[in-house]
Amino acid sequence: MRSIVCEVCKLPRRTQYGFDVCRECTRLLKKIGCSACARMFHQVWPDRHRCSECTKLLTSEKIVCECCGTSDFALKIDLTQCRRCHKNSVSRKWETALPDNVICVGCGLAKKTCRKNEMICRSCDTKRRSAGHR
Repeated sequence: MRSIVCEVCKLPRRTQYGFDVCRECTRLLKKIGCSACARMFHQVWPDRHRCSECTKLLTSEKIVCECCGTSDFALKIDLTQCRRCHKNSVSRKWETALPDNVICVGCGLAKKTCRKNEMICRSCDTKRRSAGHR
């Protein structure tokens, strides 16, 4: 909880929000949907159209992705790809970092592992996690 002077009622209050409006005055604010995700948030400033999480992670304007050609907000850590292509490229890098042809602890065959911290193939891992049921 932070001590603030509310921007609406001008009284000293305590709040848990990231903006300086008390809980009572927050009910008076308009809630809108974020332009980058589907999350609803309180519109504290009239020119703000994105939630605080998207403001921290995404760029301010849309880009054209160099992989798929769609127009989307880019992550601040990867300015050339859309969010979906960035997620897919990180997933591909993670899967290629896994060791090839390890001896599975479940079936004993030489297969590609699906976990970094354990030598188990994907089928044995699925059987173990779901107790043999799909």
